[in-house]
Amino acid sequence: MPKTPKRSLTLWFSDSNFPKVDKRAWGCFLDAVNILKPDGVWCGGDLVDMASVTHHEKTPEDRGLTMKKELESGKAGLAEVRRTAGRACREFLLVQGNHEYRLDRYLASGACPKELMDWLPANVDEGLDLKRTGWEYIGRERQAPYMAGDLAVCHGLWYPANHAQKHVTTLGCNVIYGHTHRPQSHTIRKVGTGSITATGSGCLRVLERDWEHMKAAAFTGWSHGFVVISWDGRRSHCTNVLIHNGRAAYAGITFRDR
Repeated sequence: MPKTPKRSLTLWFSDSNFPKVDKRAWGCFLDAVNILKPDGVWCGGDLVDMASVTHHEKTPEDRGLTMKKELESGKAGLAEVRRTAGRACREFLLVQGNHEYRLDRYLASGACPKELMDWLPANVDEGLDLKRTGWEYIGRERQAPYMAGDLAVCHGLWYPANHAQKHVTTLGCNVIYGHTHRPQSHTIRKVGTGSITATGSGCLRVLERDWEHMKAAAFTGWSHGFVVISWDGRRSHCTNVLIHNGRAAYAGITFRDR
């Protein structure tokens, strides 16, 4: 197992789906970054929606979206995180989600005319300018899963009603993930090694009630939230923090959209 990271506090957010981010939930998360001053900030994937290049059914909200607008919106969000976190925060990770993978699939599909291909980024990493801005990109090939000390990090592998139980029993270790938009945790006792926990985070995107109404029950129950990861020098401790109407609380501290 890799050495436990030398950090005390990490903040995790996932599924902001820029430019479809919920502005109040996003502001609340940034307030938590500003107050808690974490050693690291991790994005669990689906930073951008990439509705402009998906083959899925479009919604009225997608009208007018372009790849450039979506990527610029995501870049602005990442810049806000770095600016708010300050220079003391030295670790920034972005885990590739299925929405980032939409761009990879589009580029491989041949849908774009060949004479315009050199106008496009080679991948999301390049499109979001991650290397220049100091964000480490954890692509799909590194999510097997990616290990940070005792904690497995991935965008999310399953989507059943009891998704946390599925993740922890299948992977057999502590794990954090996003993807489901439904905060959940499940702990099991592993003989000989103690307890292990899977923590699935909420999202920061707009909660579209009309869209949810047309989906099956497994897609309902979306909630806003983020995760605080504390490290005791030996193992990770993940705490889901729920956001209600732009407000949240953790360890007696209130965060709000300013």
